Amino acid sequence: MSSLQERQAPIDAKIVNAMIESTPENWSQIVLTLRRDSESSALGAFSHELSSPEGHPPVGPADSLYEATYELDQLLQAMGGGVFKKAVYVAKSIGKNWSFEANFDYAQAL
Repeated sequence: MSSLQERQAPIDAKIVNAMIESTPENWSQIVLTLRRDSESSALGAFSHELSSPEGHPPVGPADSLYEATYELDQLLQAMGGGVFKKAVYVAKSIGKNWSFEANFDYAQAL
């Protein structure tokens, strides 16, 4: 059986690609914040907020972002923990490549 990290990596890539798809081309930094009501553990039951530290107005997520975050939630819950909050920070680097960092706060330990 694969580790959580091995199974999560391709889903993280889908999330980052969907974040890029959801935002205008002139954004060089994107912050995705997922928030779940602390009393809910239903799959996909969290809000999506896309913002930019550069001061651009927030935008709505593409459908592909909802699909990718649902897939992530399904994996994490199958591994024993529900996501309470997730923030993914993405910055454009030289050559139009993207790098990202993800931070998670869990409702319960994995």
